[in-house]
Amino acid sequence: MRKSDQNSLPRIDLHIHTIHSGDSSLRPNVVPRIAIQRGLSGIAIVTHHKPSHVARSAFREVANAAPENLLVVGGSEVRVREGFHILTLGFFAEDGIPLLQLSELAKAESGILVLAHPFTLSLRLPKPTSKLPVHAVETHNAKSIPFRRSSALAQEYANRYQLATTGGSDAHSPYSIGNCYTVTDTLCETLDDLIDAIAKKRTRGSGKPTPIPVRFGEIILSLPYRLRRF
Repeated sequence: MRKSDQNSLPRIDLHIHTIHSGDSSLRPNVVPRIAIQRGLSGIAIVTHHKPSHVARSAFREVANAAPENLLVVGGSEVRVREGFHILTLGFFAEDGIPLLQLSELAKAESGILVLAHPFTLSLRLPKPTSKLPVHAVETHNAKSIPFRRSSALAQEYANRYQLATTGGSDAHSPYSIGNCYTVTDTLCETLDDLIDAIAKKRTRGSGKPTPIPVRFGEIILSLPYRLRRF
């Protein structure tokens, strides 16, 4: 696909955190406006390190503030027992759940599992060496380090196991929304449309890394919300 063609296709940022995640300065009511300004057709609000009811509240607050032409998907970013970070799209889950159990939950809830930033430079995250029970791989995460290398490794993993690919900004402030995103070949107006596109591998990750100064700025902006945890 030519770059010009890709730019004209719908874009969905499938990895955004609000203040409900505890380390983000993004207030739910401002997320839809910024997403529209960035040319996005959809967003996913994923909450981490919190119970499911908190993630559900974050999603509802964003959805209530969104115009009809912006798809808003709810979910969680879960650290499964095996150590991987998994995005649950269309349903909510909590840290510590075994991956196989999460996979069964996804089937029961008709949701999607995305392996998040699998090859970012981190001593805390294991690297996948075999096929995991997920539907897609986040090949483009704007916070992954080093960006090009981790994106290439994630794409190789997705190709090896014939998995769909997605992208997301991992935004924790207004300045990061839409830096990475998921390109779809048709407009996804509902959650079912998105699930169908991912299941049929009609999505792909794209975008650019969030600049280092912006990342430091996000940490500073989020300090009041981080301190509330203590």
